[in-house]
Amino acid sequence: MKNQNKIYIIAAIFALISLILIVFLVWPSIRSIKEGAQNILAQKGEEEFINAQNRELNNFKNNYLSYGSDLEKADKMFVNSRDPVDFIQFLENTAFESGVKADISLAQNTGEQKSKKSAFMSFNIASTGDFVKILLFCKKLEYGPYLVEIQNIEVKNTGNVSAIFSINVQTK
Repeated sequence: MKNQNKIYIIAAIFALISLILIVFLVWPSIRSIKEGAQNILAQKGEEEFINAQNRELNNFKNNYLSYGSDLEKADKMFVNSRDPVDFIQFLENTAFESGVKADISLAQNTGEQKSKKSAFMSFNIASTGDFVKILLFCKKLEYGPYLVEIQNIEVKNTGNVSAIFSINVQTK
């Protein structure tokens, strides 16, 4: 019996030592290896993302000349907020071509627009002329070379039709 108890005690001590070794040596090593592998995979993913961005940037640089005309067209769609003379000339020419008399004024920005640091300018256009010509003027504004949004149209018929447009135009 004594030998059998010694065997049980030695087996219990060996099992306890094995458990202690697993808990304090093997398990932390496995956990650090797992974390290291995850870090390596994350770095590899970042490297692949950076390489993809680099390829796209080089592709854009190589094709920049072919994109140039489109970029210029897109740039011309926005009004220079410091110098909107070209846009005002566009409005005057469009009104003249449509056969409409137009008085153009820069609208006051509301407090809400100022707080948002809006990327648009507001104009009021008082126009008089034939109803069909005013509609033509409206259509030319919408389909013109600038990004124009007609906010409000107020039309009155006093012998000659008069309309007041409130428009927003996107700025640079």
